Amino acid sequence: MEAEQGDLAILGSAVPYPLSRVGQLRERADWPQWDVRIRRFFRFNDLAEALNKPLSPDSPPVEQDRMHLACTAVERTCGNYPASFLEDLTDAATMLKTLEHVFKEPLSTTFQRVFREFESLRYPSSSFDSVEAYADQFVGLLSDLKDVGCVLPQDQMYTINKFLMSLDASFDYFRSFFHISYTPSPEYGPGARKLATLDDTIMLAVADEQTRRARNEARAVVEDQAVVDYYCELCDRIGHTVKACHTFNPELRAAWKAERKRRQKVAKRVKSKAKGKLLGRRSTGATIAKKRRIGRFKVEYG
Repeated sequence: MEAEQGDLAILGSAVPYPLSRVGQLRERADWPQWDVRIRRFFRFNDLAEALNKPLSPDSPPVEQDRMHLACTAVERTCGNYPASFLEDLTDAATMLKTLEHVFKEPLSTTFQRVFREFESLRYPSSSFDSVEAYADQFVGLLSDLKDVGCVLPQDQMYTINKFLMSLDASFDYFRSFFHISYTPSPEYGPGARKLATLDDTIMLAVADEQTRRARNEARAVVEDQAVVDYYCELCDRIGHTVKACHTFNPELRAAWKAERKRRQKVAKRVKSKAKGKLLGRRSTGATIAKKRRIGRFKVEYG
């Protein structure tokens, strides 16, 4: 099946899981990672039904287009040798079963289990009470992947970005700060930026979370104290006590209005005085006009 050039335009880099993240299936060693990622690609881009619901002659055009996109995605991520098994196949589920029969090894279940668990890591979650505990699990699964034969990129950029992007939105400021101040290797960014390792990234993330937690705890203590010290049981409001309540003490409201009026007068006087200093001592519109007339007279008659 020959794919058109614009078939996957809607699945470009702007989607949550673009086709470029799937990688290429060329040999048996590529199969476990490719299988996980192509299925994730289908799930994130609303193509999972193409694997569960085969097409029929009466299928609506929407389902036909979805199946066509799914088959095109499989073909574009396969090398020449795997693609030779897909000739004349028009069903994405049949394509995956055919490739699984050819490339899947009997002992790759452990690899897939570890890889799926590693790819699904997210923080925060119910399994971790801190980013430090999450980082321990992240590093442990990274080591397990290497033990089962997973070939990861040698550059630290993959693991560092994987760790950063698995953190939730509360770490957005930390991610921005990290990308501005650090770089995983010399070829990424100017040399003036500091080199960072995965251990450095984890240490900075832990420090960032601890700082935010301490700040939130301090803010909560202050808010609780404010509620205790400035709470009116009469009108059920925060900010004053019963003794200062205007509802309970109407005379305080009259005094408060008089004080506010006095302050407004003072503020108006200060503002007027400041304006006069800006234009000249006790300057008004009439005096300014008079000064201008005197100035013109001097210029004309010396």
